[in-house]
Amino acid sequence: GSSRGALQRLGREPQCVLLVSIEGSNPGSLWLVQRVWQDVHVQRLLREPQVEAIRLQESDDEALFWLDEFGLAGTPAVLLLHGLRYTQLFRESRLPPSKLASALASALASALA
Repeated sequence: GSSRGALQRLGREPQCVLLVSIEGSNPGSLWLVQRVWQDVHVQRLLREPQVEAIRLQESDDEALFWLDEFGLAGTPAVLLLHGLRYTQLFRESRLPPSKLASALASALASALA
């Protein structure tokens, strides 16, 4: 999905959870591709109908929007947003899949409450 459509959905649907991953050409981004996005629990959560997930390369114009908006430099960067005020940022170069799965599950539970 596009960032514009995802942000519109986030504003329109209080139960929506938005995950934005900005990746580059570095070991941390490769870790996301090889370990995090392949994780069974992460995959199951990403398939939930309330989840809108966007993966971007750091050179994409859309990625530049997110990096500027949150004052970020470098990749990887994974943003988890829901509601109008909840944002969680992950910058680890070896983000544990279980950490992202737990945060995503908590965001879904909170959004659906």
